[in-house]
Amino acid sequence: MTFDNLPMNANLKFAFLVIAKDSPKYNFLKTAQKITWVRDFKNVAPVYYVYGNGKFGKGSSEIFSSKPQPFNSPNFKAIESLETIKQDGFNLFCDSVDGWEEILPNTLSALSYLQENYDYDFVVRTNLSTYWNPSQTIQLLKSYTGQDVFAGPIIRHSDFPLIPGYAMVLSRTAIAKLLANLNLLESSVIDDVAISRAFHAISQPVIDIRVPWVTIKNYLILLKPKKYRDTTRANGIMRYEDLDTVPAVRCREDRSLGSLKLRMDVLHFLFIKFRMSMINLLK
Repeated sequence: MTFDNLPMNANLKFAFLVIAKDSPKYNFLKTAQKITWVRDFKNVAPVYYVYGNGKFGKGSSEIFSSKPQPFNSPNFKAIESLETIKQDGFNLFCDSVDGWEEILPNTLSALSYLQENYDYDFVVRTNLSTYWNPSQTIQLLKSYTGQDVFAGPIIRHSDFPLIPGYAMVLSRTAIAKLLANLNLLESSVIDDVAISRAFHAISQPVIDIRVPWVTIKNYLILLKPKKYRDTTRANGIMRYEDLDTVPAVRCREDRSLGSLKLRMDVLHFLFIKFRMSMINLLK
């Protein structure tokens, strides 16, 4: 079996929605995705990158407001009309503020656009620092066929189940419910909190998915004999085989070299791609 010929259920239609930003750092991550896992989904599922254009000015630098605000901030104008979405190939452009506040309205605009123009059963909303495994993702989505789904790695259970924005799986029915309840979304909190809280308010069932993080330290620890290993992070991989058995891996890792800030995500993308290619070649 090769990645270009993955078994595909003819009734399973899904797409990826990647939150992106037009800057050298983020475009570098996008390129790394396109030559690794995005290529593996060729002829299987489209991968759309969604951008904001900053039309509504500069957003707030404070992510969490002390007082939740209703869904009426100017930065939500992007979803008032589908005409604000401009599609160029697999890139979607939204009217928005500039900064973290654009992520939620851009997500909602793009979900609404896909809902109106395509017939995907599922949309996987992710970001530029997550790697998706074709075989495991397809297997996961097949298991959800016909279900009303909001799924992802639950990272907090208090108050409401929080699904992080790097790995949200939404069925068409769940997307429709979210778009029909925009009044429940808060403009003063980060996107994944707002979306998870809104779904909780309408009693949407949530499914937990394991999406581990990887770091260079995590890899090095696993090279040691078990009895000499330090305790690894709770949500890290416990063995290298985890990379092949989960639908996605969170690859965000920031490093500093003096005043130079480095992102290790690309190295993780390339390592996972190489490992999966070797396994695939030996089958």
